[in-house]
Amino acid sequence: MEISNSVLDLGVDMGRYAVKAVAGSRSITFPAYAVPYEAPLLGIGMGQSPDILIGWGGNVWTVGEGAIRQGDGNRPETAAWIETPEYLALFRRALTDLVPERWFHVNVVAGLPISDFRRDSEELRQALLQVHTFRQGGQVVNAHVANLRIVPQAWGAVLALLLNGDGSIADADLLNQRIAVVDIGGHTANLLTVKGLSDIPSESVSLNVGAWDVVRTVRQFLAGLGEGFASLNDHEVMRVCLAGRVWNGAKREWVDLHQVVQPKVEHLGRDIVEHARTFWHGGEAFDRLLLIGGGSYLWQEVVERAFPQVNVLPEPEMANARGFAAFAAYLSQEGLWEQA
Repeated sequence: MEISNSVLDLGVDMGRYAVKAVAGSRSITFPAYAVPYEAPLLGIGMGQSPDILIGWGGNVWTVGEGAIRQGDGNRPETAAWIETPEYLALFRRALTDLVPERWFHVNVVAGLPISDFRRDSEELRQALLQVHTFRQGGQVVNAHVANLRIVPQAWGAVLALLLNGDGSIADADLLNQRIAVVDIGGHTANLLTVKGLSDIPSESVSLNVGAWDVVRTVRQFLAGLGEGFASLNDHEVMRVCLAGRVWNGAKREWVDLHQVVQPKVEHLGRDIVEHARTFWHGGEAFDRLLLIGGGSYLWQEVVERAFPQVNVLPEPEMANARGFAAFAAYLSQEGLWEQA
């Protein structure tokens, strides 16, 4: 068995659409879906990603693309998700995707939506801060989460600009600046205000608005095209939303979805920017206004119209994970984990 005595610094963003994780120069992302594994009668596998199986306690989960192929992909919408075995299966896959060893130690920075942060931090700590023993790829893995820091989502954007990947300071100007972050994900839009590297709770909030609202609208539209479209799971519907079209096999034609997607995006976008203007008193006083999250691909234009000064971070869906990983490296470099 390969044993690593070093401690890996990991940032993980467990979104409802995708899991994103970063450790040093390595990063991974995969669909945030896991179901109990059911072996196919025949699986040729050409052109498909292999099933990633995570097992413990007598149960085996298929995680990511394999889960989407096997399951209906329609996860119940509940905050108790972090207490489910599915959540653990996703986290454990992220560990094994980034670390080749079978026994290793890891420091983790993870995030929660602003509205869930105080309520769910202890539950998430209990779920993650342990020695994770499971099977993956026919081998036993022991992953010791030695230290854990839970932070409000959207903070990753600030940390990604403030710190280099090794935890050193990249942009000292942020130490005294007033920063606003719009972080749009699958189920929430987080609005965060940071001043002097402390957040301002009265100007920070989670809105129950996200890309899954668009998915529900498009699903209703697709139902009118034929019963067969009901078999599309949530992740598949999200992909056609982003593509802006869907193939109608019965009519042998592409169906344009922009007429459905854009009005919903505009409607929800107005809600997001109106809340932001209210919380941020117009937003003109910020030194920087940042946009991150996978929802940026849908709402970037809407946010830019409202806030022309907005800066969309590169690969906005990975920004939280990058910032969390850099913060983990900083805590290790400075010996601050016990204080965390």
